Amino acid sequence: MNNLKPYQKSEATGKVGNNDYSSWIFKAMSEAIKMGQNKITAKLDYLNSPTNLTKWYSVNLTRTS
Repeated sequence: MNNLKPYQKSEATGKVGNNDYSSWIFKAMSEAIKMGQNKITAKLDYLNSPTNLTKWYSVNLTRTS
């Protein structure tokens, strides 16, 4: 969140089980979300020989109160 490192773990909430990250949740502390613009970035590492893939996806949100 907001380029803070290290990335924090998320929890899989997909219908298939504990390793189904087709949907997921991340619990952020309220003080981590500042007033105004914020950016949350998800990082997915797929480590599988012979191809390893890393993808990022970001969303922007605005805290108003």
